[in-house]
Amino acid sequence: MNKGTKEQRNKGTIDYKRGYRTKPNLFKKLFWLLPFSLKHFKTINFIKHIIPKVNSVVDVGSSEGKFLYLLKLRSIKNLKGIEPNIYYSEFCEKYFKIPVIKKYIEEVPIIKADLVTAIAILEHLENPENFIRRIDAKYLFLVFPIENPIVEGHIQSLTFREVMDMFYKYHWKPIKIELYWKEQIKSLDLFILLEKKNR
Repeated sequence: MNKGTKEQRNKGTIDYKRGYRTKPNLFKKLFWLLPFSLKHFKTINFIKHIIPKVNSVVDVGSSEGKFLYLLKLRSIKNLKGIEPNIYYSEFCEKYFKIPVIKKYIEEVPIIKADLVTAIAILEHLENPENFIRRIDAKYLFLVFPIENPIVEGHIQSLTFREVMDMFYKYHWKPIKIELYWKEQIKSLDLFILLEKKNR
């Protein structure tokens, strides 16, 4: 696991947390709230076969709630976000009527639901293993870049072998894996759905 230099990690942490203290331009992001958003259609499509088995979802790093909103349209009633940005959190609660825990991930001791999702989160964490260890769920869905150089805002670069070892250590069994290459930004993203063994 390449955590980069101390300077890179510090800058990544500062950039990441600075974003949660500033007011985002939500108007520019409204397109991504649409149900036919290509980005989240692909995400929803990846997990659609388990949606009928799920009654509760916690989305870690839920932003303004667009992913939770699409799950709500699929009749999942018990939804919750974890998002430290107060503006995003209030937007989600006001317009989508979905509750949000307004804390950093590190401040939430246990993350419990039938399905826990974290899209583009692991690369921002100083200790991804500590995050995985605190999840109490039947299913875990993650999207994150692997085998990539550290870029602005990221704290570390994850490898496929390292994350798989971490999942197995905490009894997570992968049930679906896909890789997506983003040509525009030269990034390889891992989409992975896991099921907890012996839960």
